[in-house]
Amino acid sequence: NDSYGMERQWLELGGGNIPILYLYKAFEKLYPDDRKKLYFKYDGHWNTAGHQFVATQIINELKNKRLIPIP
Repeated sequence: NDSYGMERQWLELGGGNIPILYLYKAFEKLYPDDRKKLYFKYDGHWNTAGHQFVATQIINELKNKRLIPIP
């Protein structure tokens, strides 16, 4: 569980003055085989599918907070 690290980073960023989207939880909801599809085979960087997944998470968060128009 990475919640301690995320909480520490949040506090270092001002304890709430900067909005943060924790992608860790979104990745954890995926099945392990699906998570593997989001990374390059030989390193821990996101591939095209991973970037698309993250972009979708960001757009959904912006819509949920009404920060962008919902078509």
